[in-house]
Amino acid sequence: MYMYNDGKQPGGRRPRLYLARGTEVERFTAEAAQDGQSVETVIVSFGFGGPARREMDNVYWDKPKSAVTSDGRQVTIAPGPGWWAEPIVIEPESARIISSRHTPGMRGGYWVIKVAVPVDDPLPPSQ
Repeated sequence: MYMYNDGKQPGGRRPRLYLARGTEVERFTAEAAQDGQSVETVIVSFGFGGPARREMDNVYWDKPKSAVTSDGRQVTIAPGPGWWAEPIVIEPESARIISSRHTPGMRGGYWVIKVAVPVDDPLPPSQ
């Protein structure tokens, strides 16, 4: 029988994330800062791996991967200097890599990469 803990840690505690810089510690709120202002972000998750033999022959691991946000913007990542362990964002420029995790397996395993994309302000209605 499986027991689900709803993301809680032992003792029923919820995990708390903090950012630490020197002696400053602040709670992580999943917001990005641009020009000193807080910006709402959308998290885009890329999951890929275990390519077929034909895909591997066509350099599957070296090709950029793309996804679309809920508001229709294209997000593209590519392998960086440390291959997929250090991916780079091609578009949009304001997006940032949050995490890159590899699970070993056949034909290169499986990668899960998360990207934070700032949400653009909606355009004002035209007059």
